[in-house]
Amino acid sequence: MTDRQPEDRRRGDGRQALIEALVRVAARERLTHVSYRSVAAEAGVAHGLVRHHFGTLDAMIEEAMAWAADEAVIGSGLRVDDDRLEALAADLAQLIEDDPEHAAFQFEVILEGRQREGLNKQVRANYDNYHEVVARSLERLGLPYDLDLARLVFATLNGLVVNQLIFGRPEETERSLRWLRRLLEHERTPPADDSA
Repeated sequence: MTDRQPEDRRRGDGRQALIEALVRVAARERLTHVSYRSVAAEAGVAHGLVRHHFGTLDAMIEEAMAWAADEAVIGSGLRVDDDRLEALAADLAQLIEDDPEHAAFQFEVILEGRQREGLNKQVRANYDNYHEVVARSLERLGLPYDLDLARLVFATLNGLVVNQLIFGRPEETERSLRWLRRLLEHERTPPADDSA
């Protein structure tokens, strides 16, 4: 996520500008319509630069997927560094509101990855990373390190992203996040000792 306005993001040079251009093209036109020319036109560079920087479109798509996943972890609040449950996914609704292209791109790659083994490997690696990040965050929040719990929490968050992409209502995402945090709070609160 950047502070630049969309018109400023269109032009640029180098690998990063091309990756961001690919994300926008794929989110807008579907991954099957991504080409050297469409990415170059979006980035405002010669199409030969795409091949120069990445070699193949698949290599570029895989790198863009890894970048988008890293951006999502950083921008959404999946990684929690303290014990406040309110910090978990604190910025998720705003991230989707500000830049739905990143999420749409990731879902586009997930769907295409069902048909392409290289992409499927990248999707799986990204999801393994998401699950690990969530498991570590939940552990910092006083819950046990448990990948099954992390997958459940991440699946919930992923569903909220889809819901917001469909309906465009970040306030619903925020209300649902409050419920998720309440449920997690209940899980981390030790049961009362009835023996006293």
